[in-house]
Amino acid sequence: MSSKQILPSEEIIQQYGSSLVGKTILITGVSGDSIAGELAIQLSAAKPHLLILSARAEDRIAPIVEKIKAMAPHVATKFLKMDLGDLNDIKTAVDTTLHDISKINHLACVAGIMVPPYGKTKDGFETQFGVNYLANFLLVKLLLPKVRAAGVGASITLVSSSAARTGKIDFEDIGFSDGRTYEPLTAYCQSNAAEVMFVKILAENWMVKESGPSALILVVCNHGLNHSQSLLDAELSSVSEGGT
Repeated sequence: MSSKQILPSEEIIQQYGSSLVGKTILITGVSGDSIAGELAIQLSAAKPHLLILSARAEDRIAPIVEKIKAMAPHVATKFLKMDLGDLNDIKTAVDTTLHDISKINHLACVAGIMVPPYGKTKDGFETQFGVNYLANFLLVKLLLPKVRAAGVGASITLVSSSAARTGKIDFEDIGFSDGRTYEPLTAYCQSNAAEVMFVKILAENWMVKESGPSALILVVCNHGLNHSQSLLDAELSSVSEGGT
């Protein structure tokens, strides 16, 4: 499929859904009004074995779980409580909640924030850099062994933005002088640039270590599309094709 072509979600599920049957999929940023939540609902139609839904609080995923149970009662769901603004919380969540999950076929890192007022994560990093980049970096690092264990067609998808094209990482002042020089959009572009660079380097390193049919599929999905359905279709395309 052309990289510029985005198929409707129904068509994607029809064409590629069989590749997701019986698979384990982890999605971050799930809530009742989010793209991640709708992605989970759509993917449930493909009869995966388990959908792991991540959010800061369980009540955020409750409406999504309810819809999944109504549409696909045989699809299991698992809540992953995780605060992406706290690196220790991410590690704890993976070590405790996912200790019994031996493999993850598809990891979709959808959660992120955009141009908030200046703030810091629990670890002291500028919020957008911490959540959009550092949190995803750590989560992928921790889950990579489980994705590798899934074997052929396993995939990792990170949602980024076309803002990465103009983003520059200020290694001398990543935190914008403790907010004194903070520009929300500049910080957003920086975090997205870091995320895209991370996926690029990860892909290059993976290609050196491993090739052939067991190779991992890495995708950066641009959320800067015209409307939410377009983003959903792009997400479905990246996850579903990863299983073929």
